[in-house]
Amino acid sequence: VEYLSWPHPYRVAFAILAHESAGAVQRLVGRLDGPGAVFVVHVDVVNPGMVRELQEWVREAGLENVRILSSFRIVRGGRAMLDTELACLDVLTAEFEWDSVLIISEKDYPLRSNAVLRDYLFMHRG
Repeated sequence: VEYLSWPHPYRVAFAILAHESAGAVQRLVGRLDGPGAVFVVHVDVVNPGMVRELQEWVREAGLENVRILSSFRIVRGGRAMLDTELACLDVLTAEFEWDSVLIISEKDYPLRSNAVLRDYLFMHRG
């Protein structure tokens, strides 16, 4: 009942850290996309071809809720990983409105639908 009184669909932002597979990113965005979903995909600077491929995909598919950036060489557990996450949050904050944010990698894949995830985050917000 409380969900019904929320003024808009609960908005989930996804920051996706990627370095290897444009296809995996496309599948992940396709699985997570839905009402209120927005995405920032950071591609490691060592893969400029993947950046171009994803930018072309976003443009051709007309995905207004997806941004692609490439600013850092990500080393797992290194300072650049934190800088990358903060850069993604900067873009999300500047360009979208959202209620929750999840930072994931291109290797992650949800076992449940976006609707189930969104409802869970709504019920456990705060």
